[in-house]
Amino acid sequence: MKKFVFFIGFLTTLCFTGYGQTYYYQSGDSVAFARKSYSSAINDTSGVLVTHAGVFTLRSSSIRTSGNSSNTDSSSLIGLNAGVLSKLASKINFTNDTVSTTGVGANGLFATDTNSSITMTGGSITTGNNLSHGVDASNGGSVTLTDVNITTNGLNSPAIAATLGGGTVNITGGTIVGAATTTGSPSAGIYSLGQVTVSGASVTSNGDNGAVIDANGSVNLVNTSLSGALNGVMMQKTIQTPVNGVSFTMNGGSLNAGGGDAFYNKGASGSINLSGRAGITQTTGNIVNTLSSGFTVFNADKVNLAGSFICDNTSSISIALTDSTALNGSINPANSSVSINLSMDLISTWTLTAKSYVPVFTDPSGISNGSVINVTGNGFDVVYDETRRENKYLNTKKYLLQNGGFLTCPTCVLGVEDHTAAIPVKYTPNPANAFLNIVISDPLTQKISVFNTLGVKVYESSVSRNASIDVSNWPNGLYFFTLNNQTERVIVMH
Repeated sequence: MKKFVFFIGFLTTLCFTGYGQTYYYQSGDSVAFARKSYSSAINDTSGVLVTHAGVFTLRSSSIRTSGNSSNTDSSSLIGLNAGVLSKLASKINFTNDTVSTTGVGANGLFATDTNSSITMTGGSITTGNNLSHGVDASNGGSVTLTDVNITTNGLNSPAIAATLGGGTVNITGGTIVGAATTTGSPSAGIYSLGQVTVSGASVTSNGDNGAVIDANGSVNLVNTSLSGALNGVMMQKTIQTPVNGVSFTMNGGSLNAGGGDAFYNKGASGSINLSGRAGITQTTGNIVNTLSSGFTVFNADKVNLAGSFICDNTSSISIALTDSTALNGSINPANSSVSINLSMDLISTWTLTAKSYVPVFTDPSGISNGSVINVTGNGFDVVYDETRRENKYLNTKKYLLQNGGFLTCPTCVLGVEDHTAAIPVKYTPNPANAFLNIVISDPLTQKISVFNTLGVKVYESSVSRNASIDVSNWPNGLYFFTLNNQTERVIVMH
C-alpha cells in the first residue's frame, strides 16, 4: 500500500492508496476536490475523515467502505467506522456525491463534537449492514441535507439519527427509508435523542416505528410524510439521567401507523403538537396510548382525528383541541387513567364512538341552554369529575350532548332544568353582509352577546322583538350569538 502525505502549514492531508482502495484523511485548513472516488475495506476506517477544524469540499464524487466496526457503541456515539466522519469542529460540504457502506457499524455520514458539521446537497446515502445509521450527529455536531435520498438495509439502522450530547439533523426534501422488514428491527425512520427537523420529505420505516424519540429528543416535521410499520411515533425514556422530556411537532404532512398507535408513549414526559391539517391515521391502534407512568400533552390545531386516547392506571393525558379540530372517537373509555384533561374551543368538535371518562372537561363556550353544542354523543356519555376545581363552571350539572348522551358526573342533576325555556330567535340573513336582523318572539328585553372564534366577546347589547345589528365593519368569519342561553352560529361575509 502507498501512502501520500502532504503538509501545508498546519494542514495534514493524507490519501492512502493501495490494494484497490483510496481513503482520505484531513486535519485542519481547507481543501476542495471534485470527481474523486474514495474507498476503504479496512475495519474502523472511514472513507473520508476530517478533523481539527478542517474544511473539506467535495462534489460529484463517491465514497464507499466495507470495513466493520470493532466497537459498535463507539460507532453510534462518536462515529467510529462511518463512511464519512467530521469531528473536532471540522466542516464537510458535499454536492451530488454518493456515499455507501456495507460493513457492520458503518454509518453513512456522522458529525460529532461542537461545531462539527456535514452539509450535503443532492446525491444519495446507502448503508447495507446492521447497526449502520444513514446519517447521525452527536455531542453538538450537525448534519444538514437538501434533496438527498437515504436508505438503510440492516437491523438496528435508523435512516436518520441524532444521538447523545445534543446532535442536530436538518433535512429538506428527499426519500428516506429504513428498509429492514424484520418487525421491531429496530430500524426507525427517525431516531432522536437530539434535535431532528425534516421538511418536504418522505420518511418510512418498513419494519419499525416511523420515529423513536428518547431522553430530551425532539422531532419537528413540516409538510413531511412519516410512516411506520409499527407505531407512527414512539416516545420513551430509556436513559435515567435528568431529562426535560421529548417532543414531536408536525405542521402539515401526514403520519401513518401501519400496525400500532399513531403515538405510543412508554414512560416519557412527552408533548405532541399538530397543526396545518396534518393527517393522522392508524390502521389498528389508537391516536394516543400512554403507559408506564407516562404523561402526554397533546395539542391539535386545525386537525381531523379519528380514534381513541387511552392510558393505563399509572399515566395521564392532557388534550387541547383548537381552531376547528374535529375528533371522532373516544377518550379513556376504560376509565383507567390517573388523569385525563380535555379542553376545547367552541369551533372544535368531538363525536363520540364510546362512553368516555374525562375527569377534567373544559369547554365553557360550548355549554348552552343545558346542552353541549360542540360535542355529539350518539347515545354515549362523557363522565367528568365534579370534585375537580377546574369543573366548577359545570355546577355539578348534567348536560345534553348532540344526538343523545350526556355530559354527566356521579352526583349530577340535569342542567337543563335550571335554564329558562327556549324562546324562538331567528337571525337573517345568514351569512350576513351589512345588517343582521334578529327576530325574537318574546316581547321582553333580552341581552345579546356575540363571541368570535377565539371566545372573545366582540359585541353586547339589549334587544327586544325585532332588532338589527350593523356588521358591515366586522371582519369576515364565524360568530356565536348568545341570547337567553341559546347560541346560534352566524357567518359574516362581505
